[in-house]
Amino acid sequence: MILRSVTSRLVFFYCLLLVLLGAGFLAFTVFSFQHFTRQTMTSSLATRAQEIWNVSEGALDEPARLTEIMERRFSPESEDRFIRISAGNRLLYRSGQPISHTFDPARVPAARRSEQGKSRMIGDLMLISRDFPDPKYGTVTIDTGQSYQFAQTVERDLAISLFVGLPVLLLAAALAGYFLMRRALTPVETMINAAETYTFNEPHKRLPTVGTEPRIEALGQALNRMLDRLDSAYSHVSRFSADAAHELRTPLTIIRGELELVAAGEKTPEDI
Repeated sequence: MILRSVTSRLVFFYCLLLVLLGAGFLAFTVFSFQHFTRQTMTSSLATRAQEIWNVSEGALDEPARLTEIMERRFSPESEDRFIRISAGNRLLYRSGQPISHTFDPARVPAARRSEQGKSRMIGDLMLISRDFPDPKYGTVTIDTGQSYQFAQTVERDLAISLFVGLPVLLLAAALAGYFLMRRALTPVETMINAAETYTFNEPHKRLPTVGTEPRIEALGQALNRMLDRLDSAYSHVSRFSADAAHELRTPLTIIRGELELVAAGEKTPEDI
């Protein structure tokens, strides 16, 4: 019953369209941001692995110097970073426990050969591994990672903001759409009210069409043309009735006079 009016149906489908578009926009924004964040971090980790190799290549045999270079250049513990340099089964360097305690460096597994150069998630740690050739050790593997906790916080805050903000925007848009549709249909209401007051006592009265939307104006003009045809037919019927009454007045008058004479006894039915 509520959706019987044109305004209600238009507002309902308008709101439904807004909800679908809003849900699509929300999903697209969240997933796009997640993809962008992961791609950015993956690129940053790959670049960092190359930088680690560049600064550590000449200090692989000096553990103290290597540790000093890593701490001074990359500050892994304070920046929630993970760095591990290994050659085969030999561990050359591994960063310490991060301040946030989001991951345990000692429990980060080594990458399989198929995972080389690809980012992977281990708990809250995003990790990438790269191999570099070395004349002494053969192959040196550098594992570098970054806590994903901050990015997850940003993603969660973005999703919450959209979940809260979009319904408010949709409600405002729905209310605005309702008032706009009411305003757009005002000429129709005016035409309906004018049609309700139309009587044959005012045969030349027509529906107002000035200032309406083109299609509504076309509807009003079509209805006015229909009223013109009805007025013409009514006038024709009225003229026919008047002419018929005029033509029948004389014979009826004669018949009435004869009947009055019969009733008065001045004539008998045989005299008529």
